[in-house]
This record gives sequence, structure tokens and C-alpha cells, in this order.
Amino acid sequence: MKTGMIITIFVIAVVLIGGIVFFMMKNSNYSNPADNARLDTNNPSSGIDTNTNTNDNSQKTYNVNIRGFAFSLSTITINAGDTVIWTNNDPTGHTVTSDSGSELSSSTLSKGNTYSHTFNTAGTYSYHCTPHPGMKAKVIVR
Repeated sequence: MKTGMIITIFVIAVVLIGGIVFFMMKNSNYSNPADNARLDTNNPSSGIDTNTNTNDNSQKTYNVNIRGFAFSLSTITINAGDTVIWTNNDPTGHTVTSDSGSELSSSTLSKGNTYSHTFNTAGTYSYHCTPHPGMKAKVIVR
């Protein structure tokens, strides 16, 4: 009888803990960072070139969304003179900060705020979010 009661209590505890975890995940803004790294070609603001000018020498603007504690494009390759605009879609504040140097140095972006930077020099610019150092990405400028 005691074994049956212990098993019953254990099963109830597992169900309760599972329910709490499910409820917390369902009601949080968490999303899989791997999902955020995919381009949504139906949504220009998801990270694809939003400039409709077909002149190859024109400067282009790219959008990187911050969502689910991840940058929507973990690597983006652009040309010198192009601009990248980061938009924070998380309720949590994030930054765009160079791993080395000071090329990228945003303030903390609240939800809906943006930071933009025009890259004039070829190179690889690795960056992260200061409050969340696991958030990393890079811009490759040709």
C-alpha cells in the first residue's frame, strides 16, 4: 500500500512539474534560435535585402531582427557601403556590440527600437549582445 501511494505521489508530481514547464514555455516569448536564422522570403523585414533598386553599384539596406534571444541572421554578407538595421522584437533589452573594437556599439534597444550601421570598409565584423553574450552573429563586408 505504501508503494502504491509513493508511485501515485510521484506521478502527480511529474504531471504537475510538466504542466508548469509547459505553461511557462507556452506563455513566454521563447522561440528556437535556429528558426530565427532562416530567412522568410515572404517578409522583407526578416533579413533579406529590402532595396528594390537593381543597379549593382547601389547601396543596399538589410534588416536583422532580434527575436527569441537570437539575431535572425547569424551571418550576413554585404558590400561596402551597405547598411544593416537591427530591430529588437523581444520584450527584453538587447545590444549590438562589436566583439573587438568599437565599430558596432548600440545602446540597449528596447522592444521595437532599432540600431543601424553603414559598413564602409571590407572585413568581418563579429558582434554580440552585451547582456546576453551567447547571442552572437557577424557581418561580412566585401
